[in-house]
Amino acid sequence: MLKAGGWRAAWLLSFAVCLTIACSDDPAVAKQKHLARGDEFAAAGKLAEAILEYRNAVQADARAGDARVKLAEAYVRTGDGGKALAEYVRAADLLPDDVDVRIKTGSLQLLAGRFDEAKRLADDVLAKNASHVDGQILLANALAGLKDFNAAVVEIEEAIRLDPDRGASYTSLGAFEIQRGNADAAERAFKKAIELNSESVPARLALANFYWATARWEPAEKELRKAAELAPADAIVHRALANFYLSANRAP
Repeated sequence: MLKAGGWRAAWLLSFAVCLTIACSDDPAVAKQKHLARGDEFAAAGKLAEAILEYRNAVQADARAGDARVKLAEAYVRTGDGGKALAEYVRAADLLPDDVDVRIKTGSLQLLAGRFDEAKRLADDVLAKNASHVDGQILLANALAGLKDFNAAVVEIEEAIRLDPDRGASYTSLGAFEIQRGNADAAERAFKKAIELNSESVPARLALANFYWATARWEPAEKELRKAAELAPADAIVHRALANFYLSANRAP
């Protein structure tokens, strides 16, 4: 027979074993364990391992919006836009009050050509905060995708009013004005984007493409060469410059 102390030790051991088993079966505990491991792998750049851990976290708790966001972000870093979008959509459903998640989801919806869905998310954001600049920009781009360029201009101009120092908004405005046939307004917008950030490669490319499309070869080349100076290792910039020279019959 066990002495009193022996019974007490046996009971404590049994309790500890049961507690360990219970904890291992707790979805919240399992989720946090996998999220922590996933974060460690992601920080180390081991994205395949991070994705596996984040997927395990989602399996442990399918309604964990935070786990789905981390999984989506890992997919973005690997260039898997399709899986990233799928996880962001689920996260947006699970986290209806998280504005940042709705903006990120909407941005991927734009890339996927799902303009109605992007517009719905933008409307949700602006219903919560009518002065949300990223929400305005998302709505403007969604409307442009739906070919409603007049409405897109109205929304991007509102975004500019809210944040007049954001050069990318002027680049978008220029693109929308081109679609409306307003070349002068487009040029002003593209130039304003560069005025705000003279080292913006996208702004330089946008203005260069505008000059190129209007057969203004010299300023187009100037902007393309400036973009190449700013981003000497950017393949997109060099490809654009090469295509420009080909179109201008300057193959060598």
